[in-house]
Amino acid sequence: MGTEEVSVQIKTTGGSTENLNNVEPGKSSEFRSYDSGTVTFTIVVKDDIELVEIVEMDFCSEYEIIVNEDNAIITISTGIE
Repeated sequence: MGTEEVSVQIKTTGGSTENLNNVEPGKSSEFRSYDSGTVTFTIVVKDDIELVEIVEMDFCSEYEIIVNEDNAIITISTGIE
């Protein structure tokens, strides 16, 4: 939903780090799986604007992280698998 390309760094409390680079506006990245616990999403918008969202991930839940047109982060729990 954003208007600029973004890159996302994902850090879990277990010490894992993943990067999703060059996600185009209006597109989504592939799904990723993480251990439950605290996950920090650091999103860098093409204009070097850095957004940070910390989410407590529940066991067996799916989440959607959206960067909207105002470059704000929206986190939505989409339910239990």
